[in-house]
Amino acid sequence: MLETASSKIDRFGWGNMDEALKDSLCGEWCEVLSPYRLDEVRQGIKAVFDAAKGKLRSINEFQVKAEIQKEHARIVAALPRAAAPEPIAEITEAEREHRAKVIADAMNGFGHD
Repeated sequence: MLETASSKIDRFGWGNMDEALKDSLCGEWCEVLSPYRLDEVRQGIKAVFDAAKGKLRSINEFQVKAEIQKEHARIVAALPRAAAPEPIAEITEAEREHRAKVIADAMNGFGHD
């Protein structure tokens, strides 16, 4: 897909480029974009073209990856967030005394004085 996009732009002579160089570039594109689904790559390429508003001089895998990551960030930002946990209240002196009494009573019940 990037090869087709590059040939449409053809600012750097894609049509006249050596086949070995084209193969090398295509391999690099595939390596960088391999973590993404095909539909994401298509959308990324479209987003690069749309953002350029007809003034695109070249397209590369990093531009497409950036657009895919923008979309991922938008999706993550739209996900519902878990409620923040309630803050832990400080233990009052009365609560400390109560806890100490409960522990002492429990210890006395086990034969400890």
